[in-house]
Amino acid sequence: QEIELLEKTDKAFWQIYGLGEYGKIEGLIYEKGYELCDSIDSRIPVVAIGIDFGYSTSPAAIVEVRRDGNKLYFREILYRTGYNNREIFEAIKQQKIDTRTKFIADSAEPKTIDELYSFGLNIHAAKKGKDSVNNGIDILRRFDFVVQSDSSNVIKELKSYKWEIDRNGNRTGKPIKMFDHALDAIRYVALNELAQSNK
Repeated sequence: QEIELLEKTDKAFWQIYGLGEYGKIEGLIYEKGYELCDSIDSRIPVVAIGIDFGYSTSPAAIVEVRRDGNKLYFREILYRTGYNNREIFEAIKQQKIDTRTKFIADSAEPKTIDELYSFGLNIHAAKKGKDSVNNGIDILRRFDFVVQSDSSNVIKELKSYKWEIDRNGNRTGKPIKMFDHALDAIRYVALNELAQSNK
């Protein structure tokens, strides 16, 4: 359904994802791109770990965010559909992540946050407000990105996340609601943990 909507909302995406043809993605939100690294130095401090909830059609996305000066480092922990809250918690434990690490999650699902907290996760709701999507994007665009090379879904989203274009070819100032699950998880971390230092 998302792909079929592209025929009316974004011709370039429709050409690529709907028709399977070659096309050029213009208007990328994170147009500076990113660097790749084989592994992230564990000495670089963790800012927080972002969680974007999903289940049947949208994946649950969990991304660790570290910071070294003006560089943010991203490591994909989970990107899967069909995971319930217990399975999300177990996936985090399997990665040997300290549950006392700060997690920032989508505030639209307080029951899910409460249940994960009851499992022992140090989890907090993202501080959303008016225009929080664009505010989070603005914070992130001030940094350079380094992505662990096996974080394939973070890489895919950075290559595809773009501004919505109207029928006249003008940007609407809103992102297209596609290829944004891992990036939303990262954005929650930015809203809670990076906004103050970049005010």
